[in-house]
Amino acid sequence: MEKRKIKVAQMIGSVFEGGVESCIMNYFSAIDTSKVTFDFYVDRASKIIDQKKIEELGGRVIITPHYTHIFKYLKFIRAHFKSEGYDVVHANMSSLNFIPLTVAKICGIKVRISHSHTTSSGKDRVHDFFKKILRPFSKIGATDLFACSEKSARWLYGNKDFDNGRVYIVNNAIIMTRFRFSEGTRNRVRKDLGLGDDTLLLGHIGRFCEAKNHKFLLDIFSSVREKQPDSKLILVGEGPLCEETKKYAESIGVSDDVLFLGSSKTPEIYYNAMDIFVLPSIFEGFPVVAVEAQTNGLRCFFSTEVTKEAKLLDTTLYLPLSNGKDKWAEDILNSDNDLDREYGYSVLSESKYSISKEAERLLEKYEELVKREER
Repeated sequence: MEKRKIKVAQMIGSVFEGGVESCIMNYFSAIDTSKVTFDFYVDRASKIIDQKKIEELGGRVIITPHYTHIFKYLKFIRAHFKSEGYDVVHANMSSLNFIPLTVAKICGIKVRISHSHTTSSGKDRVHDFFKKILRPFSKIGATDLFACSEKSARWLYGNKDFDNGRVYIVNNAIIMTRFRFSEGTRNRVRKDLGLGDDTLLLGHIGRFCEAKNHKFLLDIFSSVREKQPDSKLILVGEGPLCEETKKYAESIGVSDDVLFLGSSKTPEIYYNAMDIFVLPSIFEGFPVVAVEAQTNGLRCFFSTEVTKEAKLLDTTLYLPLSNGKDKWAEDILNSDNDLDREYGYSVLSESKYSISKEAERLLEKYEELVKREER
């Protein structure tokens, strides 16, 4: 008799072009879909949630009411949890995980996972106030705790749960071959962007939101350009602060040398074109882009607010935001950027950030948890 697939409800909530959605899609693309299937619960359609691909792999995208319409949201997910026969509800909404997990518990779903993907910003007082208020509730309804990093785990669940080994780390793994450096792609994309052979290209891929600190990135670039006029900056992504960021670029006089490229389903082509990747985030859980950029062999500059676990290569450097734009620019320009771009792939292709290995590990974890509840 053929063994039944494990059925998982992936609770994502508000979907944007970001690391959480990319990470879950990476896992679903690589996991053995003859043994497990995912239903993606989102409150709106998104470019990063490829509905056609999901359906080809046997999954579904289920559009929910927004969780701010709480009674509609609760009624909707309760009805689905009751009728769909899920083995696992996997909540990826950080401090809001308790909402779907409590409903899942009421509906009798045995395995209920709270997954932390983020940390506190320490900057946005209103946003952080609500995060901190809700954080103690994150474990309500959960049978198991997951996180993308130690920092993210300690932030959402506290030190005790992490130190006691209760938190399972799911690495933000990627499809390594996709991000391997290609000289041919580099030359083609740089030509398409109108860049000269000697133009210094800084790059960033990420959603336009407070966490990514785009204004400071523009300040850094302004300082870089003063010292090296033949330089450009590309910004790949979308988000609520995109227009504000464009206006800021104009206000400091760098807009002619900053390319806003929008969202992309093929971010790997832009890593190939870059010389340096800059991630001056105000806060991060574990950025998927950090793995992607380092796999591509780029010299990377991260703020010290990015978890130290994201340093995968000795060529990656961390700088405090308090150093200011001029010191960041000086360190960027003084670094040796003539790197062996194959180095990243050669080091990381067999690491724990390779999705082929990690998807198998996640499947084994799901099987273990479901088996535990069947005893």
